[in-house]
Amino acid sequence: MIITGMLFMGCQSPQTNKEEKSAQAATGSTDESKSITFMLPDGFMGRSAENEYVVYSDSVERHNGHNVSTIKSINPVKFATIINSIKPEKCIGQRIRYTALVRSKDVTNWAGLWLRVDPADPTINPNLGFDNMQGRPIKGTTDWTKYVIVLDVPQGAANIVYGALLDGHGQVWVDSMNIEIVNKFTPKTDSFFSKKQKVL
Repeated sequence: MIITGMLFMGCQSPQTNKEEKSAQAATGSTDESKSITFMLPDGFMGRSAENEYVVYSDSVERHNGHNVSTIKSINPVKFATIINSIKPEKCIGQRIRYTALVRSKDVTNWAGLWLRVDPADPTINPNLGFDNMQGRPIKGTTDWTKYVIVLDVPQGAANIVYGALLDGHGQVWVDSMNIEIVNKFTPKTDSFFSKKQKVL
């Protein structure tokens, strides 16, 4: 069951600061001193350290006839992200699948989609689920490819935050970001509790 439309209508978080902090948590950064925010279509935002990246809606490298969101490095030291959030009420106790199409060019370090489930009380549990594809990163130059993240949304979830990130030199384009409810037989990609998961 696709829930993107139902969740997006009136459910996007208006709290810019929360979204920006969520962008930091995508790769573990907490430095807000020189960050800048870029507005993107369809309720999405872009965030990066000043003079390190640009995040914008690309009208030149279009996909399926429309503009796509892109992150392009300038002089990267940290990372940049595309970000949005939705409320989880319609999928509490469910398993969700986040998919998007990504194209990359000359990515020297790594890029990926990311999805995180935030708790109502972060003092008890700071994170209910997280995957940023760091263990299966996008690198180099690739054509449009569909990537998938699957997580559970347990009781106590208060926010679902998702997007795409670029860490290092290169450029990525992102299209067709979508979240849907799937059955429990769909394998999870949750790497938050994995011992093999690298954390920046």
